[in-house]
Amino acid sequence: MDSGGPVLIDTGSGYTIQYRGVFLYSSLEPENVVERKVRRLSLREKTLFFIPSPGLGYGLTTFLERLPPSSHILCVEIDEQLFSIAQQKQRAVPHDTRLTIVRTGNIGELLNYIKTIGIFKFRRAEMCTLTRGFHLYKEQYQNMFRHIEQEIQRYWKNKMTFIHMAPLWIKNMFLNLSLLETCSDINTIATDLPVIVTGAGPSLEESTGEIKKLRKKVILVTVDTAFPCLYEQGILPDFIFMLESQVANLQDFVICRDPGVPLICDITSHPGVIRLFKKKKYLFASRFSEIRLLERLNRAGFLPTEFPALGSVGVAAVYAALHLTRGPVLLAGLDFGYTKHMTHCKGTAFYRLLERISTRLLPLEHLVYKSIMARPLIRQKGKQGKTVLTDLILSSYAGQIPHIAGERDGIFDIGNDGLDLGLPGIEIMNVSEKIQEKGLYKNAGYEKESGYRLPQAGEVETFLLKEKEYLSECKKLIMPLVKGRNSIKAELPEKEHKALLDVDYTYLHFPDQASLPTSEQSFLFRALISFEHYDTVLEQALGLIKASPS
Repeated sequence: MDSGGPVLIDTGSGYTIQYRGVFLYSSLEPENVVERKVRRLSLREKTLFFIPSPGLGYGLTTFLERLPPSSHILCVEIDEQLFSIAQQKQRAVPHDTRLTIVRTGNIGELLNYIKTIGIFKFRRAEMCTLTRGFHLYKEQYQNMFRHIEQEIQRYWKNKMTFIHMAPLWIKNMFLNLSLLETCSDINTIATDLPVIVTGAGPSLEESTGEIKKLRKKVILVTVDTAFPCLYEQGILPDFIFMLESQVANLQDFVICRDPGVPLICDITSHPGVIRLFKKKKYLFASRFSEIRLLERLNRAGFLPTEFPALGSVGVAAVYAALHLTRGPVLLAGLDFGYTKHMTHCKGTAFYRLLERISTRLLPLEHLVYKSIMARPLIRQKGKQGKTVLTDLILSSYAGQIPHIAGERDGIFDIGNDGLDLGLPGIEIMNVSEKIQEKGLYKNAGYEKESGYRLPQAGEVETFLLKEKEYLSECKKLIMPLVKGRNSIKAELPEKEHKALLDVDYTYLHFPDQASLPTSEQSFLFRALISFEHYDTVLEQALGLIKASPS
């Protein structure tokens, strides 16, 4: 095999490249073969076409001629020598804003290029190989393409989440500011004890007996959905963990609750649920977006310890446990799949709902099966070599567990069912012995100091009044632009642009593809309506402060 650099070879019908014993093009008609392939391609709108190792650029002109206006071509070359020789002999490619050619082997750099192009322009990505240079770095190029697909999917998933949830997150955050005087930061609790985190997966039922035996030797953190299942078994957790922003979360505590159990919750959690708990409440803040409101809360000292936006209450609870203890972390009931043909363990709000509406002609088993089959299902590798029925969302949550676990030792999955989380398993009956071997049960949980401080009387009210001023000032600046429709400039004036950036949370949920804010009339009209909505929310938050006992 030739171990030298790439060599240009004139075939008489165009150049080909020989490199590492491989001809990157046909040795007979290098250009025509690529041209025919490009003409057979089906090119869709709003697609990012990923071309690994573009070589001499054959076919790119035809590709551009056929390319829909909303699509883009991204050519990537990993090999520096190939890129260099291609640049010397590459056929002149017409300048086109829909074509980007880069040399990089770094996935982070590649994703930055895509963000520069505008990831919001694309609904999908497709890979087109025009040379055999792809096979020289096959795994790397395939990995690049997977990351491109995931980045586009992540963008649209986040976009859809923002459209539906961002107004509720912001509203809850403002309303929960009135509770700060009665809350602490999650960073004020720590322990040397092992922590068990329980999700609401069907496999939790098998673990409750052994959890009872370990109860006095561990800190038990249960997600809100799993609380009724444990409560029915006489197990009271040390902490209930809550992430949900919607009022539906109340269903987890309708049948049974203990207001004395400490609560760990996101600052965007539903205020009505938080007020159910009378004992200690510990806050964290999911960093769901880089908005200026979060920066102002942080400067004011009101923003609790930040978590990455993890999406799943189970994943967030694991993340919290890893920061609460220096001891082992044990996971139970985190199935991320429909094990035993069920969605949740018995006793949960959803399972009880199905029990109530079931009839002789529509039995419980049928209702559970129907609820599972209504989802876009896939099969993936489970624990102990089993195959698990799951969906893309649950699977993506499961994939986050190894990532947040990192290189830390002492994280065990004690469940026997569900998706394989990439963690070492451990028989729960052996956990007690493991704990005693290391002596990790000797120190109980305790509180520690953190940088978070409880706000003084009047500080939250002052903050909320200042937020109302931001909205009022922005409204005054934007109103003339809306009234003078014909005279509006192509770009927003600097003062108006800055004012809109200060209240960027008010249009975080807008579905616009373009970067906001803009001078578009449709955007400005919607922004004014959003100002009114959030002004009402701020009035509600101020009302809660005045109504609370001093």
